[in-house]
Amino acid sequence: MKENSRPTLDMRDKTDRKTMIMPTSEIMNKSSSSDGIVGIGAVIGGYKIINIISENTGEAAVFLGEKDGIKRIIKLFHKNKKPKEEIIQKLLKTNCPYIVSYEDCGEHGEKFYAIMPYFSKGDVASLMPISEKELSENIIPCVAEGLKELHSMGIVHRDIKPGNIFISDDGKAVIGDFGISSVLDDNLSVRATGISRTLGYAAPETSAGFVSKASDYYSLGITLLHLVTGIDVFAGMTEMQILYHTLNKNIPIPRTVSPGFALLIRGLTRKDREHRFGYDKIKRWLAGEIIPEGNSATYEKTADKSGFVFENKSYPDLVSLAYAFGENWEAALVYVYHTSAFETRLAAFSASLQREVAVLKDHNSPDECLFKVIMLLSPESPIFYRGRMFASLQAMGDEIEQKLPLKDNDIIDFVRSGCLKIYMEKKGIDSKVIERMEYIGAQFTLEKYEYYYALLYLLNRNYIYSDKFSDMKSLCDYLESLSDDEREEFSKTLVYDRLFHMWVFSKGYGKQLREWLLTLEEDF
Repeated sequence: MKENSRPTLDMRDKTDRKTMIMPTSEIMNKSSSSDGIVGIGAVIGGYKIINIISENTGEAAVFLGEKDGIKRIIKLFHKNKKPKEEIIQKLLKTNCPYIVSYEDCGEHGEKFYAIMPYFSKGDVASLMPISEKELSENIIPCVAEGLKELHSMGIVHRDIKPGNIFISDDGKAVIGDFGISSVLDDNLSVRATGISRTLGYAAPETSAGFVSKASDYYSLGITLLHLVTGIDVFAGMTEMQILYHTLNKNIPIPRTVSPGFALLIRGLTRKDREHRFGYDKIKRWLAGEIIPEGNSATYEKTADKSGFVFENKSYPDLVSLAYAFGENWEAALVYVYHTSAFETRLAAFSASLQREVAVLKDHNSPDECLFKVIMLLSPESPIFYRGRMFASLQAMGDEIEQKLPLKDNDIIDFVRSGCLKIYMEKKGIDSKVIERMEYIGAQFTLEKYEYYYALLYLLNRNYIYSDKFSDMKSLCDYLESLSDDEREEFSKTLVYDRLFHMWVFSKGYGKQLREWLLTLEEDF
């Protein structure tokens, strides 16, 4: 198993070590090092490690193990990292030939490990470019069935790409690597989640923290384009450029791709997930029931190059201009807030927009004004503020966690000013969550900075108060599992723990929390 494409984006890229494929000589040196890395000769789950495939994928180390002449992949997750328990149980039970199942799992030195089949033929990335005929006859049917099975189990893979599709000994394509997969509730088709994904392959909606079954099919479309051309369409682009193209541009398909195959890719990579190709459309395409009406609808038209000039560069539309403002914050402050140049140009483009910008300049500080102008020009853009970019609310939460115990004053001002509320409203976040965020902003104004932790809990879904419980029900279940003495002792720690108070608030129990604290004051 190997990473053969762009790095996974979870806004922790700056600290994560990249995957390395290590030659045998280096591996032998690692096996005897004193840094705690498991090496050659170690035994995990009954399998002796004979090779190190990847020292670090960002979430785990991957080894090749052997027992009784049988080779298996061992994925040893980093401490405190593991797939969701629901996913583990589902992968242990599945026998679908198009999904990499878990044969066994457990703990090794307080780290979770999973034992999986070993595919000597590697992943499909090693075979690029792959002919349309081979893809249509062998790869696409298998992956489609694999996705159908995953989705029927309520699992969204979230990271379909060439490096995560393997070739079995009998030539079948098999989907693997479920480290960032999500589970949908029984009655839901979409859920909010963390930002972890691979830029370029990830669907547009994932930039706002939402994933669905349709998200996997978008990733499949980008994967097929990569496989058939052997070229990464986003090669050489910055993360910001990739995100901009994902949200705003059609995927450019070379004319070397046949109109029929291009039709499939275009259908799979539609921005609107409601109209994106899924399993049924793929089956119909494979059966020859969906064919292109003409080549013109398959290829991207040349963009109009006329538009705005900012920092000696021309921007053809408001969306691209908004991203340029976000990336060149100080220059944009001068252009938008401190001069009339932008308003003058905008008046010829849209009088109503020009009037809205004028109002924003009159009623906001420079930073607040520029943020709101960017949201006005491009409601689907990520968060831009004071020269920083956060791809989603989760990404902002990740940044808060990384800096603890220090507080991020830019983020505090962003919340206090009401800018975060505007962003959440634009993204359609639940009104009750927005109310909690608004209350946090009010507490910041009163300099009650303990609510910074409530902000962290709200934004970062991966940050937990305790590994013993994740919500109120599991808290009650945990308390009931304790003896009377243990329960009393544990409850005393909660009473005076401000982090616990903030966690309770983040779960939507602010009113009950305030009443409880008032009761405590009376009692003591």
